[in-house]
Amino acid sequence: MDLGIAVDLESKFNLKKEILAAIVVFLVALPLSLGIALATGASPTAGILSAAIGGIIVGAFAGCPLQVSGPAAGLITIVAEIIHEFGFEKFAVIVFIAGLIQVVFAVLRLGPLFRAVAPSVIQGMLSAIGVMIFASQFHVMVGDAPSRSPIKNLLSIPGSLMDGLLPMDGSLYHLSALIGVITISIILLWNFVPQNFRIIPSALVGVVVSVLIAKPLLLPIAYLELPDHPFAEIEFLDIGLLRTASFESSIWIAAFTVAFVATAETLLTATAVDKLHSGKKTNYNKEIYAQA
Repeated sequence: MDLGIAVDLESKFNLKKEILAAIVVFLVALPLSLGIALATGASPTAGILSAAIGGIIVGAFAGCPLQVSGPAAGLITIVAEIIHEFGFEKFAVIVFIAGLIQVVFAVLRLGPLFRAVAPSVIQGMLSAIGVMIFASQFHVMVGDAPSRSPIKNLLSIPGSLMDGLLPMDGSLYHLSALIGVITISIILLWNFVPQNFRIIPSALVGVVVSVLIAKPLLLPIAYLELPDHPFAEIEFLDIGLLRTASFESSIWIAAFTVAFVATAETLLTATAVDKLHSGKKTNYNKEIYAQA
């Protein structure tokens, strides 16, 4: 949903290039899936499985041949707030209803209408979401716990920054901040390496290097813990809950919000990708149906 990749549609199928492209997309999507899952309060398993299932299904039915469906950062704060307010079981119901709403969008052929939404509106919304994500994850980077209030997170950044920098006594704050700064620095500096190396995603390089520093040195910072039996965490949609929750207006409001933002973000990305090539353009209604 977030990622758009342009290639030459006129070129012949090349299995070697297809596999290489798939590996690159996988390496980009994996840390994104884990990071977004943790940012929304979901389990890492949920992030990986949802990205894998979404990639396979959407890829099979996609209306935009050059768009890669994956974790959508633009929905992080919306999803996090919904999970916090309704819980995971009702969140599953909301996502199911949001999918049905997207099917209705496709059946009514409303896809092209989303192009009428000014890109500045969506970009403004995504920018605001980006600020909120930064405000909360900055505290996580220095080993602190973020607040539920974005305003409080923004206002408390200077305090967390001082905790992460002064005094340098090797505490949890300082070590976490050090690893975070190393990761960010590598991601930024990766833009200056030779073009041949840039096929490797900068985020992946940053994560791998930081892990190779933190783990061998046994730095006492928070690590991502994967469950021993990840599939035991899978919860299927509760049909009984679906029947009762579907009569709640708040559930429908949340579902429509998810459906509208996800659809608008997807189609705007597809429009941007279409401008990068001269081949087959996006079938907007088919793309909505695939995303549903």
